[in-house]
Amino acid sequence: MSDTSEQDIKYVDEATFTNTPSGGTELVHHDNGTMTSKFVAKRVDGKIVYTSNLKVSTNQMDRQFKMELTAKTLKAIVIASEKSDQPLKVVEGVDYRLNGEPRRNEADPSKDREGFQQAYYQPKPEPRKPIRIKY
Repeated sequence: MSDTSEQDIKYVDEATFTNTPSGGTELVHHDNGTMTSKFVAKRVDGKIVYTSNLKVSTNQMDRQFKMELTAKTLKAIVIASEKSDQPLKVVEGVDYRLNGEPRRNEADPSKDREGFQQAYYQPKPEPRKPIRIKY
């Protein structure tokens, strides 16, 4: 069991939020006979279509991402984003949960690059209601 209490954990409190593009992967055939896959964003009328999932990036390498972002917290973030060129799109009134492990990119002074970490959040699914079957 860990000696670290919930109160001792420092959470990310300064980050950039963006929606993730909708799309999928396609195979790319190379002249040498190999294939790789690459992500291709879905476009409508030449514009990228975005999901309501969130990518969160921060330079705070000594902090952790919260497992869940509440609807109340997200509402404040969305209101702040409305002043930007691309306001966030979220499912209103729904909490979001961390999707997978955050990705860390350590600083590299030789390349003059700061460290950063990224995490992805998605809306929590609605709880399923049990179905009663009568025999």
